[in-house]
Amino acid sequence: MELIDVAISTEFRGKSDVVSSLGNDNNMNSSPANILVVEDDAISAMALKDIIDEIGHSVTEHLTEGEQVLGSLEKKKADLILMDISLKGQMDGIDAAKQAWEKFKVPSIFLTAYSDEQFLARAKLAHPYGYVLKPYNPSDIKASLEMGLFRREEERPRGSVLKKGEIQERAQFDLGTKNLSCFDLLKRIDPFRELDAETLEAFASNCQLLDVAEKKLYVEEGQDHFPPFIVIKGRMALVKSSEAGKELVVSLLPAGDIFGVVLAIEDKPSPYTARAQVDSTILKLPYHGLRDLLAYNPGLYSEFTSYLMTRVEESHAFSKRLAHDRVEVRVAAGLLALITDFGQFDRGRQDYTLDITRLELADITGTTPETAIRTTKKMERDGILDLSTAGTIVILDVSKLESIVGA
Repeated sequence: MELIDVAISTEFRGKSDVVSSLGNDNNMNSSPANILVVEDDAISAMALKDIIDEIGHSVTEHLTEGEQVLGSLEKKKADLILMDISLKGQMDGIDAAKQAWEKFKVPSIFLTAYSDEQFLARAKLAHPYGYVLKPYNPSDIKASLEMGLFRREEERPRGSVLKKGEIQERAQFDLGTKNLSCFDLLKRIDPFRELDAETLEAFASNCQLLDVAEKKLYVEEGQDHFPPFIVIKGRMALVKSSEAGKELVVSLLPAGDIFGVVLAIEDKPSPYTARAQVDSTILKLPYHGLRDLLAYNPGLYSEFTSYLMTRVEESHAFSKRLAHDRVEVRVAAGLLALITDFGQFDRGRQDYTLDITRLELADITGTTPETAIRTTKKMERDGILDLSTAGTIVILDVSKLESIVGA
């Protein structure tokens, strides 16, 4: 697992950490979704349709060319697009996905054989909800669809639209009234929910829900091993000390992220400190119990490895951006990365709210607080950000951030 050190480097997104309706009593599959399939291989398209039908969703249409996408969306509502990258015609899947998002705000999950940095950088501009590398199996498609649909549901407006200056403290998942057991929680988090009930119950009996107050340490760098955990509510930061004694925030873990489990697979001292950035609730997993679980369930180990590989690819692309000479690019890239896991989307205003301070943004992007303040102030003057509420960054124009990063 030597790839872990690469994967952690300032990367916030974990596309394989699928959370199914955590904090929501209704499973996503109880509300059938409309999926548009864009795939120019007829056999692959039929296989995708069978998978979508099997999990209770509907295929609105099967297209073979990118040029057909906008016309299809005008006629038939779609919640999500399964989009092949290489298509017939003049327009590839990335361009088609970008247009679908810009005009209809319909997100795509890319089906691709490509995983190089140039592809990832270009594909990210299309606001994708995930990537499935070919050759894929049905479980890859199912997991990606559930993740995408869950995120889609999280972005729908809840109750009254918040006005500027009235943004309230909120968490992605709230267990306050749910009283969910450890078993219930694990059953809603991939890849644990794939385990049979008896195995999962035995493992969950040794798990524990813990509250971690803001700024409190849960793991210290250098301790005997990294104790596995999953964030249930709030936000945990992974921090590493430099040789000069400065603490560097190398990753933020949102609710449902399983990276705190992956780090525990290696039997070596903890490479990071884990600290709560806000009042948080975590699910503490048994260290030795996890190792036994992996030993008797090799498929689980394979799922964690797949998750790690996806994170490595995304981490590499993001780290390259943070090494950019222009601080504006680094800050824009950091904000875009944070949107995925922590952005609260307001459909009425079409903006994203991040409950994060500019000091935290400076730590994440490797800039000084003064530089982060100066850069974000300029972005506010340019109409990209709203900084009027203390401790909050509202992103008004995502496309302008993407333009900065793509410049």
